[in-house]
Amino acid sequence: MTSTAKLARSLFVLLIAAATASAQTGSPQISAKALNQIDAIQREKASWTPAQRKLSSNLLIGMKQRLNRPMVSGVPNMRSANEIAQQDMVLVDIKADVSDALLNYIEVLGGEIINHFAQYNAIRARLPLEQMEKLAELDSVKSIRPADRAMTCKTNTSEGVVAHKADVARSTYGIDGTGVKVGVRSDSVDYLSQVQASGDLPTVTVLEDATGNSGEGTAMLEIVHDVAPGAALYFATAWGGEASFAQNILDLRTAGCDVIVDDVFYFAEPVFQDGIIAQAVETVVADGAVYFSSAGNSGNKNDGTSGVYEGDFSPTTIPDIIGSSEGVAHNFGGGRNYISITGDPGALITLQWADPWGNSSNDYDLYLLNSSRTAIIDSSTGSQEGSGYDPMEWIYSDTRNDVGNTLVVVKYSGENRFFHLNTHRGKLESSYATSGQTSGHCAAEAAFGVAAVSARYRTTPFTTDNKVETFSSDGLRRVFFEANGTPITPGNFTSTGGEVRNKPDIAAADGVACATPDFNPFYGTSAAAPHAAGIAALIIDRGLTAPVSIRNAMIYSTWDIEASGYDRDSGYGIVDASRAVAFMLENPVGESTISMIGNTVHIAFTGESHQSFKLQATTDLVFPDWQDKATITFDGSGNAAFSEIIPAATALFYRTVLP
Repeated sequence: MTSTAKLARSLFVLLIAAATASAQTGSPQISAKALNQIDAIQREKASWTPAQRKLSSNLLIGMKQRLNRPMVSGVPNMRSANEIAQQDMVLVDIKADVSDALLNYIEVLGGEIINHFAQYNAIRARLPLEQMEKLAELDSVKSIRPADRAMTCKTNTSEGVVAHKADVARSTYGIDGTGVKVGVRSDSVDYLSQVQASGDLPTVTVLEDATGNSGEGTAMLEIVHDVAPGAALYFATAWGGEASFAQNILDLRTAGCDVIVDDVFYFAEPVFQDGIIAQAVETVVADGAVYFSSAGNSGNKNDGTSGVYEGDFSPTTIPDIIGSSEGVAHNFGGGRNYISITGDPGALITLQWADPWGNSSNDYDLYLLNSSRTAIIDSSTGSQEGSGYDPMEWIYSDTRNDVGNTLVVVKYSGENRFFHLNTHRGKLESSYATSGQTSGHCAAEAAFGVAAVSARYRTTPFTTDNKVETFSSDGLRRVFFEANGTPITPGNFTSTGGEVRNKPDIAAADGVACATPDFNPFYGTSAAAPHAAGIAALIIDRGLTAPVSIRNAMIYSTWDIEASGYDRDSGYGIVDASRAVAFMLENPVGESTISMIGNTVHIAFTGESHQSFKLQATTDLVFPDWQDKATITFDGSGNAAFSEIIPAATALFYRTVLP
């Protein structure tokens, strides 16, 4: 009998004796069932191999449970092991003799290095649970256990940090957003001092506030700070009307903000051209900032949550109940001249059509009828007579319940136009509802419109299996006019005219923990947009500063979810911070710049005249397979260049190698 087995048997005998003595004296005792479980655990432990003994017991038992490995009969289900058994990748601390060979082997096993410190014999990594024992077989590995947890004065950290691999980006490149200014736009920063006192926010420069509101700006600032803790934070309210909104965008840029993010939408923002808020976005981006805006929480066609209808106006006979012969109603399909509301609108029901903003001469009206379509409940029938008139009608719904009621769109006079009917967080009959929810400044060409993907309780990075939230607003966004009202396709204001913008652009995390009251969890694209903004701050800290370069870094470094490639729900996909910050040339020879126009990457080099080197590329920095792209030689002036086309939604990472 081995000494380990003897010890286990001796302890079991001792426990039985103690239990018997306790029973004889009437004192509380360990039950026979519990003693049997202890015995089973000890017999299981005695069976472990030298490599298995390097693992913490919860890791090992969790691994055995997951892999259905045999264990000693009677070993009970244990909470921590059960939790570990559910994880594909586990964050662990490894005590070892740190070497390049060991780090490479961890990656070969499918692991992901978070950080490593040879002087402390320490590695932190994410490792597939089934590979733990194989790693432990190495002599250089001394122990493996779940990553140590710290307790601080900070109340919450967004799950989006891990989900987007922002922690990996920061530790890999030693960045945290230092030197970058991020401006946040929302209703207010109520509770700011409370959240600062808890350690969840540092100093915030407030240009203008609208106190007495929800404090959603405070929660957004928290998320930016969690992702990019070194970034300087600014705030300016988006409350106060469209003009105030637009001016505060410009003011934040004047204050030096490199990144600006908002989560506010005004109902009267133009759908089919850039209004004043979108124009302010274009101005600050042209000046060198990057801009993010929530795509909206009004639903999407794919998930059956659409509350919008877009299409070319198609006349039919007006319903008799309206009692007018001057207008014609829209045919929603099969001669049907109404559409039913199946989900209660949040505030307003709006109608817009393809006329220039402030110069509409085609007159459309909107009617709300009861469910049996026997009475008009409400209507919006303003005049559109050219200069000064906006192509818009709206009906207030807010505190009413309009489920079951019906909508009728009437062309009172003028030409047939493409139009947009929106219940704004309500729902329309799924057989008639369409895509195309996203509009306004989040659909500005230079803005990042950000969709939402839940990260609630997430402890591992996103994958390509994730989906957008069912409430996340979809695209695409067709526009017919330049910002000044000039038609993009003169004479064609139908579904074949104008231009189509790929909106939303990207997706990011929501459903995350925040310390701001009433924002734990924080759901919605309002939470997604600041995650993307924080990642942009990390990219800038890494050294990529041009807005076009930051855009390319983010859209070509995503988890492609929903439909393959770009799609109207998630854009190019969920941003992977660790890949986005790597969108630069590694180990450059001399000076270099990398940029993209469309799908073509351009790299310019400046160095020593006539020197030669190899340019290599890989699609994956975790498991790099560097392939030679070209042998490059500086010309007599010390200049060289390289260009190639890469597939959409594909990231290529480059490095130079001297011969």
